Amino acid sequence: MRLCVPDEVDPVWVRRTADSITRGCDLTKPVVHLLCDVQPDVIVNLAGESSVDEVERDPAKYESINVGLPAALAGWCRYNGKRLIQASSQAVFSGKEPAYSASDLRFPVNDYGQQKVRAEKAVLGAGQQVMRLTFILGILPMPNVGRQNPLEAMIAGQSPQVDNRWFSPLMAWDAAEQIWAEVVRPSSVPLIQVGIPQRWSRYEIAKLVNPGVQPCKHEDFPGIAPRPVDTTYTGSRWNGQSLAEGIAEAIRRAPERTAKLK
Repeated sequence: MRLCVPDEVDPVWVRRTADSITRGCDLTKPVVHLLCDVQPDVIVNLAGESSVDEVERDPAKYESINVGLPAALAGWCRYNGKRLIQASSQAVFSGKEPAYSASDLRFPVNDYGQQKVRAEKAVLGAGQQVMRLTFILGILPMPNVGRQNPLEAMIAGQSPQVDNRWFSPLMAWDAAEQIWAEVVRPSSVPLIQVGIPQRWSRYEIAKLVNPGVQPCKHEDFPGIAPRPVDTTYTGSRWNGQSLAEGIAEAIRRAPERTAKLK
């Protein structure tokens, strides 16, 4: 998002920990004071615990950030005539009846997916917008911010990779550009899916950067949360770039993108 800010946007960045360009705020606590101070025209909420296994181990711990925060932001925006764009996930689907359009029924198979469904309902019920992202791939432009991206692990040689779960992947800058487009030129669509509408597994993706990667099954990892079998999207948005082209560009442009933020 920081690498492709539109000229007409004056963003305020918010994370748990402040830095030279970021306001610090504990988003698990009430945020009305922050909103009244900043008075945003549009809020893009990407905050949340996205580790499916972490949420499965203790769903109550993450209810406030994954459900309470989106609901509070949506209510504030509705009351104040502002807009919220809430990031959601393909985890809302059961994975049993792909490919999925934005209007298909949601039957999540884990606690994370259930929390995302509740967040979507709260946001849409307040007349706000949901952008349902999917398996995002890229190279972190800020190495100390965020967890290692799956693509980075694949490039580093992580093996094996699961070959019996499928989804529509999405390059990180494509996700950012699609979100900014809604900020600047809002559509009337309340729920938008963003992702390459093709069926890929982690193993198939990893083979693009590591031909020696070995396949494995989801069931080879006992104790982890269940995952939907196939959440491939249909009728979704993306920039038209193929996954292979996107991965090649991510690798080529990684040093350039990192330099822009220094």
